[in-house]
Amino acid sequence: MEAGNTALHAGMAVRERRYNPGVVTGVALMGVHAVASARALRRSGRLGRRGAAAAFTIGIAIDASLPVTMKRRMRRAR
Repeated sequence: MEAGNTALHAGMAVRERRYNPGVVTGVALMGVHAVASARALRRSGRLGRRGAAAAFTIGIAIDASLPVTMKRRMRRAR
């Protein structure tokens, strides 16, 4: 999910052509942690290529669905 969060915030900043509060945190902290964690899992042998691809895909899907979910909740609260 950290990689998804990083991609989400970076993508929003590029799309909107302006800074957003999560882009620095996402890239500087979460992105680095996601890469380091993936490397450590890979080296330990506990996560193969298929597992890594599945985890990455699921993380991206969850993060991509968050804005839609938040909009729905905000509409219901009105």
